Amino acid sequence: MPAIGYTAQVLALILAVYAIVVAVMGARKNRADLVLSAKNASLGVTILLTVAVLVMEYLLLTQHYQTEYVAQVTNRDATTFFRVAALWGSQNGSLLFFAWLMSLFTGAVLLNKWGAVKTLIPYVMAVMNFVLVFFIGLIVTVANPFAQLSFFP
Repeated sequence: MPAIGYTAQVLALILAVYAIVVAVMGARKNRADLVLSAKNASLGVTILLTVAVLVMEYLLLTQHYQTEYVAQVTNRDATTFFRVAALWGSQNGSLLFFAWLMSLFTGAVLLNKWGAVKTLIPYVMAVMNFVLVFFIGLIVTVANPFAQLSFFP
């Protein structure tokens, strides 16, 4: 299960970088197909980060203590409420949680009909994905919540 969560994070990072590049290209070249591709990539980031959060919640609820983050933020005596809340109980989980929230906000922005300001949406998409790349880049590299312990505690 941790491999699924980590893979979802890596794929989300790739899609977010792709969305930035394609959104800016689509806006500059006035190509609706590229803007639509960037929008779909951004929504894909939301889906992938949702998968990562659900995997982490599963690991927390099932007390998968071989995952370093789970071993750090919860214990066997914790109630279900505290195990669910443990998602943002430390830096690694908080970064995942904030990236997920940002992706939800990005998805909400993109699913709205913007009418007259529609020409700004590719740039909004690029900026929001740039912030996501920062957060996801941190959780994929230096603050991976899916890191495994080499022993079983």
